[in-house]
Amino acid sequence: KGKDQQVKIYQPVGATGQVSAPELTELAQYNTALAHYRAQQWALAQAHFTALQVQHPARELYALYGRRIAHFSTQPPGADWDGSFTFLSK
Repeated sequence: KGKDQQVKIYQPVGATGQVSAPELTELAQYNTALAHYRAQQWALAQAHFTALQVQHPARELYALYGRRIAHFSTQPPGADWDGSFTFLSK
């Protein structure tokens, strides 16, 4: 909250060669969903994030993107959007 510039956040998945096939599949699905999100293809992004959330209900990240998509579906960010989201609370 309170940042005026975009901050990238990363989460390590695992060391090369030590990530399981199911985790790599999930990561590929996430990257597809994220690509649709960044392209403002809200319906496609929502479908992918919903599928991920069903498969991995403990991962809050997928529900978070669902809430952001709901927000941007009614208040589009504009053509020059860089994929960032402004947090209004902590």
